[in-house]
Amino acid sequence: MRYSRQIVLKEIGKNGQKALAKKTIVIIGLGALGTVSAELLTRAGIGKLILVDNDIIALDNLQRQVLYDEEDVGKPKVLQAENKLKKINSNVKIESYTRKLNANYAEMLLRDADLVLDCTDNFEARFVINDYCVKNKKPWIYTAAIKTKGTLMNIIPGGPCIGCFVKDSECEENCETEGILSSATVTIASMQVVEALKILLNKDYETKMVRVDIWDLTLDKIKVNKKKGCECCDKHNFKYLEIPAEDKFIIKKCKTRVGYNVKPKGSLRINMNFIKNNFEVLEDAKIAIVIKVDGEELVIQSLGTIYFKGTKDINKISNIAKKVYNLK
Repeated sequence: MRYSRQIVLKEIGKNGQKALAKKTIVIIGLGALGTVSAELLTRAGIGKLILVDNDIIALDNLQRQVLYDEEDVGKPKVLQAENKLKKINSNVKIESYTRKLNANYAEMLLRDADLVLDCTDNFEARFVINDYCVKNKKPWIYTAAIKTKGTLMNIIPGGPCIGCFVKDSECEENCETEGILSSATVTIASMQVVEALKILLNKDYETKMVRVDIWDLTLDKIKVNKKKGCECCDKHNFKYLEIPAEDKFIIKKCKTRVGYNVKPKGSLRINMNFIKNNFEVLEDAKIAIVIKVDGEELVIQSLGTIYFKGTKDINKISNIAKKVYNLK
C-alpha cells in the first residue's frame, strides 16, 4: 500500500490520509523551497497541487532545486516540475501556471487553495499572498532561506500577518550575492510541509516564527504579536490586491485600422447611468451611446467596449478610458 508507512503514524492515520486526498495546496515558487515542498506533498498523497512560477531553469539552480537535472536547463520550472511529480504519484492532481503572482492573477491562482505555501524569493509576491489570504481567511506559510539559515511562520486567519513584522515590500539579501546552502532550503521546506500537514489535519501547529541555522544546528522560536494599526490584518487595507487602472482594460486597433477600441478586462463593467450623468451625450440608442470627452467623440456599447474614431494618441485614449470606466 502506497501510504502504509504514513498511515501507521498516529499523527496521520487512515482518516488523516483520506482528508489529505481532498485538500488543495497552492505553491508559489518552484525553486529551492518549492521543489522540496512539492515533492514531499506529492509523495504524501495531497489531493491537488497548483504550481505557480514564471522562471526558467538555469544551471546554477541545480545545486539546490532538487526536482531538476541538466536536461531541464532552459525549460520552464513549473512544466518540468509537473512532469516529474506526475511520475512520482499519478494520483495527485497537478495544475501548473507559468505566471508571476500579482494582483491581476491572485484570485485566479489562489481561490481554490485550502492552504498557500510561500516558496518565492519575491517579497512583493509575498505581500500579494498575505493580502489575499487575510482578506479571504485562508492560511498560508511563509518561508525564506539565505546562506545557512531558514525562516518559517504560519500565517493563520485571525493571527498576526507578515505586515506585523515586515514594514513593506523591501529589498532583502539574495542568494546570488550572499550564497545559499542546499541543506538549509531542504530543511526549512521540510518543516514547511510538516506544518502544512498539521494545518490541513486540524492538528496543533507552530504559533511562533521559527528560525534555523543548519550550519550551527540551532533553532530559535520567536513570538510575533499582531501589530496595532497593521495595514493588512488590522485596517484591512489590501493595497497589494489593487490592480492599476491601466491593467483593467486593453487598447487595440479596430479591424478597419482607422481607429482604436478599448475593451474592459476581468470584472470591469461599464456604468451607463454614470456616463449619462457625467459626460456630454450626443446620441443615445438602446445598445450604444455617443458621447464627447476631452474633445473626442466616442461610441460606447452597453457591454463596455469604447470606440475611438478620431485620436490615435494612446496616452489620451488611456486617460479618457479611465474617466469613462470611472477608474481612479
